[in-house]
Amino acid sequence: MKQSSFALLSRIIIVAAGLTLATSAPPGFSATAAKTGQTPAKPASQQPSEIEKPTLLSQWQESWDTAVIINPVITNQEATAFTIQLEVLSKPATTYANAVYQLFVRQNDRWLPVYTSTGARLLPNQAGSLALEPEVIPITQVVRVLGNDANMGNLALKAVVQLRYDLQSGAKEQQLQLETSQSYGLTKLPTTAQQGNTGTPATAQTPIQQGNTGTSTTAQTPIQQGNTGTSTTPATTAQQPLTTGSPMMGKGQFSLGIRSSSDVIARISLKPRRSNGYLRERFIGDFRYKPNQGAKFMQGIYPGDRVVVRLYDLENRAIGYSEFELLFENTAVNLVVPSDPAQSRAVRTVYGMDTNADGSIDPSTVVYDYFTKISSDPAGSESVSFLTNLDTIDTSRFQAEGLLAPPRTSIYTPSLGSGAFSLANRTVNLFGSDLAPALIAQPGKVVQVINLSDSSTLTYDVSQLVGQYRDEGVSQGIQVRFADVPADHWAKDFIGELAAKEVLKGFLDGTFRPNEQVTRAEFAAMIRKAFNKPKTRNAVAFADVPASHWAASAIREAYEMGFFEQGNFNPDKKLDRLDILTILAKGLNYSAKGSPDSILQMYSDSSTIPADARTLVAAATEQGLVVNYPNLKVLNPKQMATRAEVAAFLYQALASTGDVARIASPYVVGGAPGAGAAGSSNQP
Repeated sequence: MKQSSFALLSRIIIVAAGLTLATSAPPGFSATAAKTGQTPAKPASQQPSEIEKPTLLSQWQESWDTAVIINPVITNQEATAFTIQLEVLSKPATTYANAVYQLFVRQNDRWLPVYTSTGARLLPNQAGSLALEPEVIPITQVVRVLGNDANMGNLALKAVVQLRYDLQSGAKEQQLQLETSQSYGLTKLPTTAQQGNTGTPATAQTPIQQGNTGTSTTAQTPIQQGNTGTSTTPATTAQQPLTTGSPMMGKGQFSLGIRSSSDVIARISLKPRRSNGYLRERFIGDFRYKPNQGAKFMQGIYPGDRVVVRLYDLENRAIGYSEFELLFENTAVNLVVPSDPAQSRAVRTVYGMDTNADGSIDPSTVVYDYFTKISSDPAGSESVSFLTNLDTIDTSRFQAEGLLAPPRTSIYTPSLGSGAFSLANRTVNLFGSDLAPALIAQPGKVVQVINLSDSSTLTYDVSQLVGQYRDEGVSQGIQVRFADVPADHWAKDFIGELAAKEVLKGFLDGTFRPNEQVTRAEFAAMIRKAFNKPKTRNAVAFADVPASHWAASAIREAYEMGFFEQGNFNPDKKLDRLDILTILAKGLNYSAKGSPDSILQMYSDSSTIPADARTLVAAATEQGLVVNYPNLKVLNPKQMATRAEVAAFLYQALASTGDVARIASPYVVGGAPGAGAAGSSNQP
């Protein structure tokens, strides 16, 4: 590993023509002096031409030399925005790389989230140096987080950049985190600071500060895949959830602890996140918690997904409600319930990043902390308020050991606090009109309540539970049973589960038509709904897919995720079984670990598999994507794919990524008997 890094020089970029800044003691925009005393910044002409080397905070990721720069933007003599820019002085050769930007502001010893970029910026694959376009964050977003009366004369900002990449050497899903911090003092620039009338923007440079040391710091954190216990993320790392529209950065996992003085039942449901919002709630299960118990949940959930928890006492009275979104890393969630929950009906939600998955919020990271309260309406018609001002709440009754004291005002994540899907300062129905039967009924009436064990914290497979409760756990209006897919149909569970996930739909007459064929446009629409993959490449214009085409956006997004190839798209072309398997295997970046010819020997018709597709079909076989009905050993690669077969292949592709539970089927090639998505039990 390299034991050196490149330091950062903060560069103030002035976008209004004719402005200049003094750098020692400017009347308008200056770097805040450190308590230890710091030499004022040199004039721009005296600044070193090379990037200096700061103190290294963590091990350097091999072959990456980078700099993260925070730049203020000045318009009409006032600071109007900040930019975050990633400069890559050297990078390895990649097959895919992207970057997601975050900005935090410090208040009362906490790093509060200001911004997370919508979407990821793609990096070129070639090795070498590059500078990405800056990410612009209006200063109004900082003010909104701090409040209008905040002290802007001593402003501490932290920029975090998440890199994700695949190496040309073959290493996949590599991740790297970068961060830098800087302090500023904000005042208005006088008109005398204007530069002539040349129209050329002037650039000044100011020092970066971290804490009170007066030195800049950049931390790069290699995230080890398959780590067995030791986290490599430093305690100062602050991570937060993706905002709507951002790519998924990995699989989700969360722990849920309930701080209460008596037993409560937690009814947990999931709102999976999609590019245009969230799917409808899907029931996960009813769990009986004893005082101060916890449980972990994983599989089939992603960062950015929202989890809803309705709390009941043992008399089946609704006593609380919470909704939170999963973070980049494991998420530790605590719900604090007062001693009189039936009267107060208020809940405090405290959560944050849990890198080592020990059920505790990592120290020195951002903590989200907010209150919700159920109205006193008649049972079944209650509403829930997500509070911002806590003057009406006696927060002292929501203290809990190991948690910070409750805040004066609620602290929400960016997407919960603002935007199209915000909840802060809003009121929602406790029971919506289209909720699943299991979410409306009293605990224990529709599904059995799961009692948490006394001995240890249990881990529950969300994908298995939602499959187990499919019929009663999906929202009203989502059809999972079809008249032409009888109970003994070979693909019934594949079809039913994808219908529950809103990937597939039936027809208006209540049928699924399992034997109909599928077009490329229809398959693109299924892929877009099925997968939460980040963009791996920029969109292209398909000449035969006009913007008015019903599947144009689905085709574009599926291509951006890595599915399909350039050229004419042929949206109305019907797909054969080989097409489906190769599109999925290539889009998921699967490659055969063993000899393709040896793997394909299991098929009696392997000689009919084209030479240019054999490696991909072998990879699909290894990953368990292949479902052959009625004969397990016959692939029929050139047979036109039916809707039932596409459902089976697509479901198995999701199962290969851990998004759904495996279904026990005798027609899955290489499949082993086991608990399927339907009819299995997770009762401890």
